[in-house]
Amino acid sequence: MQENNETILSINERIVQFVDYLKLNRYKFSKITGISESVLLNIYKGKNKPNIKLLEKVLNIYPALNSNWLLTGNGNMLSKVSIDEIPPLTKQDSSECKGCIDKERIIAALEKANNGLQEALNAYKLNCKDDSKQTG
Repeated sequence: MQENNETILSINERIVQFVDYLKLNRYKFSKITGISESVLLNIYKGKNKPNIKLLEKVLNIYPALNSNWLLTGNGNMLSKVSIDEIPPLTKQDSSECKGCIDKERIIAALEKANNGLQEALNAYKLNCKDDSKQTG
């Protein structure tokens, strides 16, 4: 995960950096997100800033992408999953031990992290599959 502490990149540069991080080209990113390739080209060239609909699409498709980083440049590119981010379970059963509830919260946090990693892996596999079609 990359962090931008020295120089805050523009939102356009952060989108380019994220696409590069996924090891996708504009065409593949366009197909995955449903964002037109010409819109992405204008973002790459710095001609246009992304609109809210584009940002929503990207954040909905890539929930592991840190929205704070995307919008402001602060923090890490990818969200860190913390046990504190997972709300306590709402089980009212007083017979449930605290250790069991903590384990459930940890499992929920790990499932959230796993989903983000699975999404990145799927994008990588798609990229590899498309590359093999072009060379084969």
